[in-house]
Parts: sequence; C-alpha cells; structure tokens
Amino acid sequence: MDIEPADEGPHADCIDEWWFGWWLPDGSAGMCGHRSDPATRVLGYWWVWRAPGEQFLHISDWNVPMRSPTGLVKGDLLWAEHLCEAAHEQWTVSNESLAIAVDDPLEISQSGFGEPTPIASDVEWYATSQSAPLTAGAGYQQVGVVHGLIEVAGRPPVEIVEASAWRCHRWWSHDGDSIGEIVPQRISDEVDAVIAGPDQSSWKFVVDTEGWAEVTGPLSGDSS
Repeated sequence: MDIEPADEGPHADCIDEWWFGWWLPDGSAGMCGHRSDPATRVLGYWWVWRAPGEQFLHISDWNVPMRSPTGLVKGDLLWAEHLCEAAHEQWTVSNESLAIAVDDPLEISQSGFGEPTPIASDVEWYATSQSAPLTAGAGYQQVGVVHGLIEVAGRPPVEIVEASAWRCHRWWSHDGDSIGEIVPQRISDEVDAVIAGPDQSSWKFVVDTEGWAEVTGPLSGDSS
C-alpha cells in the first residue's frame, strides 16, 4: 500500500487504532494508544508503564465519548492527547489520569483491581525511519525515539532523554475483524505488561532491548 500524509488521520467508514511504545536500557518501558470508532462516537484508550522494582501501572477505558475525530481523549478522571505534529515525523503523546498499580501485570487480566495512582506523562515521538506497511491488514509501522517525562505519585519523576520507540496505525472496516500485527509475536512465559481490551479481552506483552513483543501461547498459571 502507498502511505500518504493523510493516512495519519482516521479513515472513512473504518475503526482506527494508533499505538505508541518506548523502552529504556534499564528495563523501564511504556506503551499507549487509542481506538476511534466514528460510527458509535466512542473512543478506547490504554496506557501502561513498567519500571524495575516498581508496581506495574495500567489504564484502559473503552467507553470514552468522542469529542473530536483527532486524538483528544477526555473521560472520567482521564485526559489524554495523541497529536500529529508532522505527518510520519513527529507526534506528541501525553496524558493525566489515575492508573491502577498492581504487583503482577497478569492481575489486570485476572481481577482488574489495583491501587489507584495519579500519573502524568508527556513525551515527544520522533521518527528515525520511513513508515512501512504492515505485513497483514491495512496500516503501517515506524521506528523512532521519544523524549519526555513520566510522573507517578510517590515516585521520583523519570526524565526520558532519548529512548528507543516504535508506533503503528492500523484500521479495518466495521463489518470486518481487526487484523495485522500490533508488534512482533513471541512465545514467552514472561509477561511485562497486560492491556485490558474490550469485551473482557486482553493483550499480553514482553519487552527487552529489542522492544515490545506480543506474548502468544498459554502461560503457566494464567487461565485468561
């Protein structure tokens, strides 16, 4: 597929998802994104942060009223914005919200309960390569770096001078299923992040110096 500047925005008669991920050499890593469904005027939003020795932080809300077709997300105790500053070059990715803190990321897909924790993050995403089509489905991915700040109540702020990063944008018709990779898939017994999806679904991820990968296959002790 040809990738145009207009592809950064939503597509007519489609559901769109934008994903952003970043990771640091010390094992700290974050991921966020949002889904836009103009037909129902509803947005979905997710954000996670992991740091060695700290509780895992998670946000997901799949019933945010759509106020704008762009990446502005405003819900109960949630403000977030994914703003395209320059097509296929730069995005601002920021939020202020209450996250759920848990000891084990798998608790998100099992009980969903944790300690409410105020957070704020503000990062700038810069491309270091051209956008490339996804291998399946409509969409593209891109490699880059982020700079910014992660603030969590009760913890020292984390200043990101420069971190390796990735993003993808995918879309599908309302009468079809979402297809195409989010990130590369990997069989692993380790889980570094879980994102609660719509309809009791969830995504499970692992991260290392090469970046995020989606965990596939059964996990020991995980019944979800």
